[in-house]
Amino acid sequence: MHPETAKHRDIVDAITSSSPERLKSLIDQGHDVNTPLFTDSIYSFNANSEDEPLKEEVVALDTSIADPVAYPLHLAIVSLYQSAVKAVGNYYSTDQAYETIRVLLRNGADWKLGCTGLSIINTCQYEWISFLEGAPRNQPIHLALFLKKYEYGKSNRYMDSAITLIESARKKEIEKIAKAKPTSLKTTAVLESVANTYKSMLFSEDFSDVTFQCSDGVSIPAHKIILAASSPYFKTAFHGDWTENNSEGVWRTSHSSSLIKSVLILMYTGSVEECQKLLMENENDPLGLLDLACEYDIKPLVLVSVDNCIKNLKLDNVRMMLQTANVHSCEELKKACFEYIKANAIKALMSADMIGLATEDPDLWAELGTFLNGKRPRADG
Repeated sequence: MHPETAKHRDIVDAITSSSPERLKSLIDQGHDVNTPLFTDSIYSFNANSEDEPLKEEVVALDTSIADPVAYPLHLAIVSLYQSAVKAVGNYYSTDQAYETIRVLLRNGADWKLGCTGLSIINTCQYEWISFLEGAPRNQPIHLALFLKKYEYGKSNRYMDSAITLIESARKKEIEKIAKAKPTSLKTTAVLESVANTYKSMLFSEDFSDVTFQCSDGVSIPAHKIILAASSPYFKTAFHGDWTENNSEGVWRTSHSSSLIKSVLILMYTGSVEECQKLLMENENDPLGLLDLACEYDIKPLVLVSVDNCIKNLKLDNVRMMLQTANVHSCEELKKACFEYIKANAIKALMSADMIGLATEDPDLWAELGTFLNGKRPRADG
């Protein structure tokens, strides 16, 4: 068995056996609490007879879905649900299952990670139920809300407790990020009455002369004078033939309403904290925000976006982050990607996705190689 597969199996076993002590020990040994679970099936083991244990399948990755994946926090939610459903009077194992969630969150389990193609056995009716929500409604908290539809015994009480834990972790992360202002942004004091004047115009239809029609169907009113003053892109568009060709003032965009609202919050109020808070409360698409900031040529938003991307660097997005940084000439983000790859060299450089960079963008691959060791990385691994 490959060492990484063994680590994966150890984490799964610790969670499904409701053993927070074993899970904490594995974490102390370096096991990753955000490791993706790719196996076709994930099993729970119960005593069957004196001869051998019964291998009881209680949760599985749906192989009818392309590239199904779940994460330890999702599995811990299912384990808590199953334990609560099966408990008869004695909820010790259920309390232990709850504690595994606490251990995961205390040790950096990412509440934002989404799963795809997760099937769960409904023990009460012995039928499979499928959690097939798409992003961003496929996070652990959404899984707990989904399982509340299948209440049995005290299962909903424990699901509510898990939701409270995740909500607490979410709020702490939002507060932490909101306090971490991009150091390169300059600020100045303004009269509170002036700040409130602009804030009152935010999302207001009063005197609005442009409306963003977002990709999710949401319409957001705005004001040309604010947009043009904040962005050379909008200033050029409004001075050109856009107004003549769009008499109703509808600006159609491929971006989501949460991203557009983040842009407008920064334009109208200058509040980095509120901008970042909105991103964290929604899908928080770091690259989408950076693309939008560069597209609209909003310098302060570019700085916020780069800062946001750096905070969200992961193995599964570092290549895309790197290429996007290169396209937009964001040297700070590019350097952060290089540093991240260097710190996680074994996993990052051996991934098929990263190796593909050698043929797709040989110049960037060579630049990465120079940063790492002064030599060009080999595409054959």
